[in-house]
Amino acid sequence: MHANVGKAIFGLGLGLMVMLGTIATLASVNAQEESPMTAAETRATVEAYAAALLGGRAYETYFADDVVVTMTGAPGEITGPAAAKAAIDALHHEQFDAKPELTNLVAGEGTAAAELMFVGAHTGEFAGVAATGKEVEVPYSVFYEVADGKITALRIYALAEGLVQQIQAAPSLSRGASRSGTLHLTKECSEYTGEAGSFCTVTSSNVDAIPIGSVIVYAEADTADGGSDTDLVINTPNGDTAYGHVDLDGPTQTGTVTLSGGTGQLANFAADLVVAPLAAPSYSWDGPYSY
Repeated sequence: MHANVGKAIFGLGLGLMVMLGTIATLASVNAQEESPMTAAETRATVEAYAAALLGGRAYETYFADDVVVTMTGAPGEITGPAAAKAAIDALHHEQFDAKPELTNLVAGEGTAAAELMFVGAHTGEFAGVAATGKEVEVPYSVFYEVADGKITALRIYALAEGLVQQIQAAPSLSRGASRSGTLHLTKECSEYTGEAGSFCTVTSSNVDAIPIGSVIVYAEADTADGGSDTDLVINTPNGDTAYGHVDLDGPTQTGTVTLSGGTGQLANFAADLVVAPLAAPSYSWDGPYSY
């Protein structure tokens, strides 16, 4: 994937100066009505905005009152600082758990162009696609118009299209190559009763082989203190299964899960996971896996 990303960034870099010159011409009419900004002032404004965005600070203070945000692949436009902030926050913290990585910035008088990488996981509905938990890494570009120290326009290119392509991509079914990484999974247990055969449902996962909607069934009832020491089976919507064991402390609701073997794609699955409580009735599983 990194090879493809590199090619995409290289392609963006070749056209960046040409596109910057184009938007500079388009922006000149509006810029004439504002105080002129030098290339250095423009760059400083955009860099300060980017630092605030990446640092979790009040980046919306760099927006003009009539700022307009557009994104290719998404209809309409967003106007005003409050609406722009709401849309940007939703993209980075609701639809995805992600942050942009700035890789290049070119600035002119009142215009700037940036190359960035969007890196994170798909955690909420986006473009009609329900949360998949898939990790994404999408190169994209943003073009800015700046006047009087404020950003008046942001035009975002190739981000929506790249995100949709990656979250809709079918999981690899190849069994020839081993896969490994760190599993991040959440499960919702509103239907768990504590009795033998009780189950929880996976609500997010960054491993395609254990997708959202998988059911975790516990073989034995809870211990007297509300903990667990039992075997479990994960049944996926694809018909695959994974076998494991959970050891959960009742008072703290923390513990460990060991997964070993299964059927289908999960035949050689192995994981050592840490269990932690989230907002009731949900839990997280995190740790290394391989298969």
